[in-house]
Amino acid sequence: MVIIKSEGQMINSYRNKKFVSSMDGLREAEKKEIILEGICIKCDRENNLKIKLGNIIGTIPYDELSNGADHMRISEAWTMVNKPVQFLVERIESGDSYGVVLSRKRAMNIVREEIWGKLKLGDYVSGTIKVIDSEKAMVDIGCGNLAVLSKDDVCDVKLDNILERFHVGEEIEARIKDKDKNNIFISTKEFWEIWDKNIKDIEEGTFVSGVIKNKISNGVLIELNEHVRGIANYYKGTSYGDVVTVYIKKIDPVKKRIKVEIVTDDYEFYKKEKKDFKEKTKDNIIGKKDNSRRWEGSFKGKSPFVIVQGEQREIEHFGNDYVSIYQIIFDVKHNYINEIHYKILEIVNKHRYVTSKQITDIMNYYKFDTTQERIKRAMKICLKKQLLERCFFANNGGCSSYKVYSLGKNGADLLRYRGNKSYWNPLESVEKPDKIKKVLATNQIITAYMKCSHDFKNYYINQIITAKEDDIATVRASAIIYTEQNDYVYEVIRRKENWEKCLCDKLTRYEKVFENIEFTNLEFDKKPKFVICGEDKEQNIEISDLLKGMDFKNLRILYTVDKLNLVENFENSIYEIK
Repeated sequence: MVIIKSEGQMINSYRNKKFVSSMDGLREAEKKEIILEGICIKCDRENNLKIKLGNIIGTIPYDELSNGADHMRISEAWTMVNKPVQFLVERIESGDSYGVVLSRKRAMNIVREEIWGKLKLGDYVSGTIKVIDSEKAMVDIGCGNLAVLSKDDVCDVKLDNILERFHVGEEIEARIKDKDKNNIFISTKEFWEIWDKNIKDIEEGTFVSGVIKNKISNGVLIELNEHVRGIANYYKGTSYGDVVTVYIKKIDPVKKRIKVEIVTDDYEFYKKEKKDFKEKTKDNIIGKKDNSRRWEGSFKGKSPFVIVQGEQREIEHFGNDYVSIYQIIFDVKHNYINEIHYKILEIVNKHRYVTSKQITDIMNYYKFDTTQERIKRAMKICLKKQLLERCFFANNGGCSSYKVYSLGKNGADLLRYRGNKSYWNPLESVEKPDKIKKVLATNQIITAYMKCSHDFKNYYINQIITAKEDDIATVRASAIIYTEQNDYVYEVIRRKENWEKCLCDKLTRYEKVFENIEFTNLEFDKKPKFVICGEDKEQNIEISDLLKGMDFKNLRILYTVDKLNLVENFENSIYEIK
């Protein structure tokens, strides 16, 4: 059986390490034609690649480097240095010292035949983006064989640039749209849902928040959510990336267009709405001493990460001045921005949405030498320099008692300037509360392990797991936790719309993954435990009742809730419902 994975997905697997760690393993791989993976450590003058195989160095001759499917020229062989490369063991030469000759070209051909022979239109695939420009992305769907993802096949929203959605190195899920003798074309539209469903919360005559995108011939495009854009007349003084209030004038379901109007302070109707809103919420603005109508911010009552009906995300703004990346670089060179700021940015970049307490807990776990006061001052500077963004949640019942930090554009640029990969994208400024709270609940689980588990080793967030049998099973886990005794896969559930259907669909994919757990892209010392984290025990009972009619042979489901992932409750945080 040929295991189809993009380059970089199998290097840490137990199966791969077993074969590359010894000469006997390499001989067995040669005999059985098993595709392996190793890190390229050198490209010599003849463009031959040197691959590290444990204590052995293998060689990929320049004429065995590529079959042309990855559009690589021999002169570009040096770009593979420090990157994972898949290959077959071509031969092992004996003598005074063993020489291991490898072939990436033959491995690519075998995987190519498998892909073209078995994958049908409509099948799901997972891959890694290798090359991207404004119009398309080239996605490695197996051993360097590339599929084409066009800008028009990303989602129902018309994109100006595919970089608004994806970046190089990102792992994605897609569906086969078309294929010919030379190319496979994929689409991610299904994963972004359909236009009709995406506008169900947008109604004519209402006011919503939007983000200004670029100009068009008859106005400007305004992002209403990650799937829908509206057209508005250009308003002087606005620019790309501005968050504005817009009035929904007309929705055309046939042409899939929305006409909106940018609201200004001299807009008469908006003035009345604004006045009424202030009257309703004047006692609930964060910063007032009267906190009687705030949502409970501790775990004494409900979890602060539950979904509240009608809540909206409110972004806080710190000053009106634009801070350029050149100002940031100036501050870096003069040490106004230093290691504590970098550490905060790295934590927020990895965890996406975090509270100040979670940032402090993570920094304490990594034994970063600082104080609570220094962290507080550093975070204020990050907000002022627009390295971070901060928001809270509000509805007619009040405001959240905690604030949520996420990476700002300047923070993303600074991380890239330092050579770090950034996961920021412009659409995070319009992310919905249910997705943010799911991430916050996931981070709460991770910090609980950091503080309470004596054998905690490592973790992954929002991690794709893939397994291969007759078809490809792919699922994105909320968190993966490694400890000395057990490994855990966590799936965090919030009460958003249609959460029951989404959960059933996802658990079906988890069943396939756990059935082939030894062939996944992640290495587990033993079969991991699967844990569902609900908002509360009542939701977990609902989930248990929902799954009674489903037959899971490989998936034993355990449960936890937000309130149990605290220091005082963590010892008995996981339980089973029979």
